[in-house]
Amino acid sequence: MVAITGVNVGYEYRSCYQHESTQDGLVTAFANADYQGCYAGTDANGLRLMNEKSINTLNPNSHQACMDWCTNAAGGPYDYFGIEFGVNCRCANQYAFTPTTSGATCDKVATGTTNEAGGGANALTVYKRKASSVSIG
Repeated sequence: MVAITGVNVGYEYRSCYQHESTQDGLVTAFANADYQGCYAGTDANGLRLMNEKSINTLNPNSHQACMDWCTNAAGGPYDYFGIEFGVNCRCANQYAFTPTTSGATCDKVATGTTNEAGGGANALTVYKRKASSVSIG
Protein backbone atom coordinates (compact mmCIF):
# COMPACT_ATOMS: atom_id res chain seq x y z
CA MET A 1 0.00 0.00 0.00
CA VAL A 2 2.76 2.47 0.85
CA ALA A 3 4.67 1.72 -2.37
CA ILE A 4 1.54 2.29 -4.45
CA THR A 5 0.87 5.58 -2.67
CA GLY A 6 4.45 6.66 -3.36
CA VAL A 7 4.06 5.84 -7.04
CA ASN A 8 0.80 7.76 -7.23
CA VAL A 9 2.29 10.77 -5.48
CA GLY A 10 5.28 10.70 -7.81
CA TYR A 11 3.02 10.44 -10.83
CA GLU A 12 0.84 13.29 -9.63
CA TYR A 13 3.92 15.43 -9.03
CA ARG A 14 5.22 14.81 -12.53
CA SER A 15 1.82 15.57 -13.99
CA CYS A 16 1.62 18.86 -12.13
CA TYR A 17 5.19 19.73 -13.06
CA GLN A 18 4.60 19.09 -16.73
CA HIS A 19 1.60 21.40 -16.68
CA GLU A 20 3.40 24.32 -15.04
CA SER A 21 3.54 27.49 -17.07
CA THR A 22 6.16 27.15 -19.75
CA GLN A 23 7.57 29.20 -22.57
CA ASP A 24 9.25 27.20 -25.31
CA GLY A 25 9.47 24.27 -22.87
CA LEU A 26 11.17 26.38 -20.19
CA VAL A 27 9.56 26.86 -16.78
CA THR A 28 8.06 30.30 -16.16
CA ALA A 29 6.09 29.41 -13.00
CA PHE A 30 7.63 30.99 -9.91
CA ALA A 31 5.91 30.97 -6.52
CA ASN A 32 7.37 34.29 -5.33
CA ALA A 33 6.39 36.42 -8.32
CA ASP A 34 3.76 36.67 -11.03
CA TYR A 35 4.88 35.88 -14.57
CA GLN A 36 4.05 38.84 -16.83
CA GLY A 37 5.18 37.53 -20.20
CA CYS A 38 7.92 37.44 -22.80
CA TYR A 39 8.46 41.00 -24.01
CA ALA A 40 10.72 42.80 -26.46
CA GLY A 41 13.72 44.19 -24.56
CA THR A 42 13.92 47.48 -26.47
CA ASP A 43 11.61 49.65 -28.52
CA ALA A 44 12.23 50.95 -32.07
CA ASN A 45 14.32 53.83 -30.64
CA GLY A 46 16.56 51.56 -28.56
CA LEU A 47 14.92 52.42 -25.22
CA ARG A 48 15.13 49.47 -22.82
CA LEU A 49 11.85 48.13 -21.40
CA MET A 50 13.40 47.76 -17.94
CA ASN A 51 16.15 50.32 -17.57
CA GLU A 52 16.50 51.16 -13.88
CA LYS A 53 19.04 48.55 -12.73
CA SER A 54 20.80 45.52 -14.23
CA ILE A 55 23.54 42.98 -13.58
CA ASN A 56 25.01 40.27 -15.80
CA THR A 57 27.24 38.41 -13.33
CA LEU A 58 24.70 36.42 -11.29
CA ASN A 59 25.38 32.70 -11.39
CA PRO A 60 22.96 31.16 -11.08
CA ASN A 61 20.74 33.79 -12.65
CA SER A 62 17.63 31.95 -11.51
CA HIS A 63 14.26 33.61 -11.05
CA GLN A 64 14.91 33.64 -7.30
CA ALA A 65 18.45 35.06 -7.62
CA CYS A 66 17.32 37.83 -9.98
CA MET A 67 14.35 38.72 -7.76
CA ASP A 68 16.58 38.78 -4.67
CA TRP A 69 19.11 41.01 -6.41
CA CYS A 70 16.39 43.42 -7.59
CA THR A 71 14.89 43.47 -4.11
CA ASN A 72 18.20 44.39 -2.46
CA ALA A 73 19.83 46.53 -5.18
CA ALA A 74 20.40 50.24 -4.57
CA GLY A 75 17.15 52.08 -5.27
CA GLY A 76 15.12 48.92 -4.62
CA PRO A 77 13.15 47.01 -3.92
CA TYR A 78 12.03 47.01 -7.54
CA ASP A 79 8.55 45.75 -8.44
CA TYR A 80 9.52 44.17 -11.76
CA PHE A 81 12.44 41.95 -12.66
CA GLY A 82 13.33 40.10 -15.80
CA ILE A 83 16.01 38.00 -17.41
CA GLU A 84 17.37 38.75 -20.87
CA PHE A 85 19.51 36.36 -22.96
CA GLY A 86 19.89 34.06 -19.95
CA VAL A 87 22.52 36.23 -18.25
CA ASN A 88 21.17 39.75 -17.79
CA CYS A 89 18.98 40.40 -14.72
CA ARG A 90 17.03 43.66 -15.13
CA CYS A 91 14.96 45.59 -12.58
CA ALA A 92 12.39 48.40 -12.75
CA ASN A 93 9.45 49.86 -10.89
CA GLN A 94 7.70 50.58 -14.17
CA TYR A 95 8.13 49.81 -17.83
CA ALA A 96 9.87 52.45 -19.96
CA PHE A 97 7.31 51.81 -22.73
CA THR A 98 4.20 49.70 -23.26
CA PRO A 99 5.38 46.07 -23.35
CA THR A 100 4.99 44.22 -26.62
CA THR A 101 5.36 40.55 -27.50
CA SER A 102 6.01 41.44 -31.15
CA GLY A 103 9.33 39.96 -32.19
CA ALA A 104 10.06 38.62 -28.69
CA THR A 105 11.34 35.05 -28.48
CA CYS A 106 12.27 33.90 -24.99
CA ASP A 107 14.12 30.67 -25.68
CA LYS A 108 17.22 30.90 -23.46
CA VAL A 109 17.77 28.98 -20.24
CA ALA A 110 18.61 31.23 -17.28
CA THR A 111 22.34 30.85 -16.51
CA GLY A 112 23.08 28.22 -13.89
CA THR A 113 19.65 26.57 -14.10
CA THR A 114 18.51 23.57 -16.09
CA ASN A 115 15.05 24.72 -17.13
CA GLU A 116 14.15 28.25 -15.96
CA ALA A 117 13.06 30.68 -18.66
CA GLY A 118 15.76 33.28 -19.21
CA GLY A 119 14.52 35.54 -21.98
CA GLY A 120 16.26 35.65 -25.33
CA ALA A 121 18.05 37.94 -27.74
CA ASN A 122 16.47 41.36 -27.08
CA ALA A 123 13.68 39.60 -25.19
CA LEU A 124 12.85 39.59 -21.47
CA THR A 125 11.11 36.97 -19.37
CA VAL A 126 9.35 39.40 -17.00
CA TYR A 127 7.94 38.96 -13.48
CA LYS A 128 6.20 41.20 -10.97
CA ARG A 129 7.33 40.67 -7.41
CA LYS A 130 4.51 39.67 -5.07
CA ALA A 131 3.91 42.14 -2.27
CA SER A 132 5.41 41.03 0.99
CA SER A 133 3.79 41.65 4.31
CA VAL A 134 5.78 42.47 7.39
CA SER A 135 4.52 41.61 10.85
CA ILE A 136 5.27 44.20 13.49
CA GLY A 137 5.06 43.36 17.16
